Amino acid sequence: MGIVSGNILVVDDTEENLRILVEALGNKGYKVRPALNGQIALKAARKETPDLILLDIIMPGMDGYQVCDALKADKVLKDVPVIFISALDEVGDKVKGFSAGGVDYISKPFQMEEVLARVKTQLTLRHLRKELEEKNIRLQQTNESLRKSEEKYRSMMESMDDSVYICSPDYHVEYMNPAMVKMVGRDAVGELCYKVLHELDEKCPWCVHDKVQQGENHVIETDRPRDNRTYNVSHFPIHNADGSISKLTIFRDITEIKDIEHQLQQAQKMEAIGTLTGGIAHDYNNLMSIIMGNLSMAMDEAEPGSLLGDYLDQANTASHKVRDLTHELMTLSRGGAPVREVGSLDEFLKSASNFIPADSGISLNESFSQDLMQVPYDPYKMGAVLKNVVNNAVEAMPDGGIIRITAENLRIDGETQDPGIPLKPGDYVHISIQDQGKGILEKHLDQIFDPYFSTKEMGVRKGMGLGLATAYATVQKHGGHIAIDSSPGVGTTVDIYLPAEAQPQEIESEITSVADKAVPLKRVLVMDDEEMLRTLAQKMLERLGYEVKTVSDGVEAIDAYDRQKDSSEPFDSAILDLTIKGGMGGEQTIRELLKIDPHIKAIVCSGYFNDPVMSNFQEYGFKGALSKPYDKKKLKEALEKLFG
Repeated sequence: MGIVSGNILVVDDTEENLRILVEALGNKGYKVRPALNGQIALKAARKETPDLILLDIIMPGMDGYQVCDALKADKVLKDVPVIFISALDEVGDKVKGFSAGGVDYISKPFQMEEVLARVKTQLTLRHLRKELEEKNIRLQQTNESLRKSEEKYRSMMESMDDSVYICSPDYHVEYMNPAMVKMVGRDAVGELCYKVLHELDEKCPWCVHDKVQQGENHVIETDRPRDNRTYNVSHFPIHNADGSISKLTIFRDITEIKDIEHQLQQAQKMEAIGTLTGGIAHDYNNLMSIIMGNLSMAMDEAEPGSLLGDYLDQANTASHKVRDLTHELMTLSRGGAPVREVGSLDEFLKSASNFIPADSGISLNESFSQDLMQVPYDPYKMGAVLKNVVNNAVEAMPDGGIIRITAENLRIDGETQDPGIPLKPGDYVHISIQDQGKGILEKHLDQIFDPYFSTKEMGVRKGMGLGLATAYATVQKHGGHIAIDSSPGVGTTVDIYLPAEAQPQEIESEITSVADKAVPLKRVLVMDDEEMLRTLAQKMLERLGYEVKTVSDGVEAIDAYDRQKDSSEPFDSAILDLTIKGGMGGEQTIRELLKIDPHIKAIVCSGYFNDPVMSNFQEYGFKGALSKPYDKKKLKEALEKLFG
């Protein structure tokens, strides 16, 4: 919808928070009014009704819940959306906020990008609702007016956007307004209505005219399709002087309204999914880390080739699939910037074979340049892209065939660049995935990246209409481009362009140590609020050859690091959980640790892999990021990368 305007009331008893929010929102073009407490906020809202309220909870006098109750009891203010913004982060606090009538809940300390995005979403939804209400009111008013007098509104019909015609008692068209003439393509007054509208030689079996003549005062057909548009069609009787009954019909084009309703419903569904996945992400990924970590430890103890080893290996494989599915769901519902790792795409692209069923009759043909440049990419998000594209190729070849995947280096210099590839000059890796399937119809090619467009049946393993839209967004967030070329009966080619590393690093050597040991005497501080996860992390790190100290929150971490700093055994690194329930988390902790040691080597760890701290960890002072859930191998790789 472009720029969304709005009148926003910001309520917070902390002047600094108030200043930051007012300044940031004002810079985005919103009209912003501040209030330092609930009483001032209610007076300001009653004086000038806001479009949106950002409301703190913990305030002197009236708290945020009480302010929201007062707003909802006011006839004028009850529909104004309220976003709670508070340091209270427990599930119960959020539930209480939504129960009080809040539409959203942002936890402090907040990220301004998140605040701006949620403000824009709620203002957009509010504007859409107003638009729908206004259009529905206009529809009802028009229908009521038309029932009163056909003659009174005849002049209005001539200028209406709605298509109107009158059918005589013997089924001939008596009148057509200009919009109706345009819809059918000619002035058909005098012709039979069923021939004009349906190109039939006999009266329609479903004839509405008969219903009107039999005494029905108002017949409505909802969501009636015609020429790729959707109409609500209203039929009214016109009582003639001779006692006969003609029929007045109005076609109202509701295509755009239906689209808006559909988008609103989908947005609400995605918001609900995002709220659900975000709410359980911390605990769920902690538990998955415990499961995966213990499995990786148990696999070390099992005899190679033993039945127990096979069981553990299958459980470990399944746990990784659960992790990937969870990441895909969170990516779909929340989006977020990629958490990039620099590496070659060879092995990543070879994993496409995992998405091809063994009994499909489909084979994979791979061809990669030997000097393929390294790419900074998010393996989870790009893994979902690869899975979606390959799944589409498999579904397009029910009788089998070949999927060809190629990867090559590409230099775009801006002079000989293909105009169909909107990329900045630089080095890229060009990936091409080609199938021999049924292809895509030309009329659908312009829609394949649209959210919620799909030619598949809906249902389990059928399609949600979001696969390619998600792929498009993911590749764009990587600074790349995705394009599709297809011909019916020939097949489809998906081209993906990803920016290569500006100065390729040397390819890291594979981990080959049989003893699975790290450089000795490295000391690691681990902060996590989950006791089982702290214990497991300590065991895994000790097995990898590290000395470990574990703490449960940021205060303990700062104290432990400070005490060891000037000793003979200082910490070489720290692994900090981003979210600590009821305590200081990783983002606040690293700020204090940097004051103690500006050169600290710290890794941020979280199940909220879409958090800005995870995707831009360097900006917050971290040297690496580790997404939960993780196993011993991922933990080892993160530390080896940290220590070079």
